[in-house]
Amino acid sequence: KLLGMSIVLGSSLVKLPQVVTILLAGSTKGLSSFSLYAELLAYVITWSYSAFQKFPFTTWGESMFLTIQNTIIIMLGYSYTRDYLRLVLFPLCLVVSMSVLLSEQLPAQVYFYLQTCVIPLAIIGKLKQVQENYSNSSTGQLSFVTLVLLFVGTLIRMFTTIKETGDMLSLFIYGISAVLNFILLTQILYYSYATEKEIDSKKKTD
Repeated sequence: KLLGMSIVLGSSLVKLPQVVTILLAGSTKGLSSFSLYAELLAYVITWSYSAFQKFPFTTWGESMFLTIQNTIIIMLGYSYTRDYLRLVLFPLCLVVSMSVLLSEQLPAQVYFYLQTCVIPLAIIGKLKQVQENYSNSSTGQLSFVTLVLLFVGTLIRMFTTIKETGDMLSLFIYGISAVLNFILLTQILYYSYATEKEIDSKKKTD
């Protein structure tokens, strides 16, 4: 439970480095919009599913904080592109959706089916970011610190899930997320090295 609570507390700030990176750059360049939406939907579903199942808050609390932080990042994107209509409508739609899901008035099967959707969302969303990084030969404004924290967090969450709930569906989802976060980390390291090498090469040429 202590590990679980540590993740929940840490998750309240896990995407802060990403937000700071975006604010300093004044741009969300390099961040896949599709990936952000897929992540947000996955967090929302995990939050509502876990709350419906009455799982201990220490096993899913980070989903709530990550939902809030991803929403902020998406809204920053709307702000920088001056898409003010979506900037207003998006949070309103999210609040309405969350109100319905957290009301626990939906049939149990709905929550289960939604949770199974988290697997393709997690895979497709992260793969889209991987593909975009590859196409751009750059990771843009992706935060290395945030990805490290997410990677470590998913590993610890796998352990706490085994210990506290034994929910194999959740365990599989966290496992997939850990693998994909690791791939994104290697991309940041690779493209950072490639960029530095290119700069050094140009300096020598000049």
